[in-house]
Amino acid sequence: MVLNVCIFTLNKLFYSIEADQIILPGLTGKLSILKNHIPLITLLDIGLLRIRLKDDWTFFVISAGIAQITRDQATIFSKDMKEYNFIKKNEIETELQKIKSYFTNKKRNILNYKKLSEFKKIKSEIEALQHMLYTNIKS
Repeated sequence: MVLNVCIFTLNKLFYSIEADQIILPGLTGKLSILKNHIPLITLLDIGLLRIRLKDDWTFFVISAGIAQITRDQATIFSKDMKEYNFIKKNEIETELQKIKSYFTNKKRNILNYKKLSEFKKIKSEIEALQHMLYTNIKS
């Protein structure tokens, strides 16, 4: 029993996969979706989209969007998306350090919406990298 997941960015298919579970960044919190979920349409916030197949997780940072869920299909639309699927621990640590240093330099002036959106993306990228660092990662 799997859920078919299709992710679109700017009218093109970005990613398609079968999944056991997806966790969406909803406007009011995280939304976990399994096969046979009730149909719904929901708005998505800037954040971390997680996709699980068996014990493997794939992570995406999305720039808000919308998701349509049916019993066996999840269709996700987002303007911008970045996949995090590193293999080696040192690659993750390097990317994490780059993002943290960028965040440290920018965090003093988060006043307008654009800055807040940037902050949410960076926070989600850090979360994705930390998940990969502390779960089944090859050294």
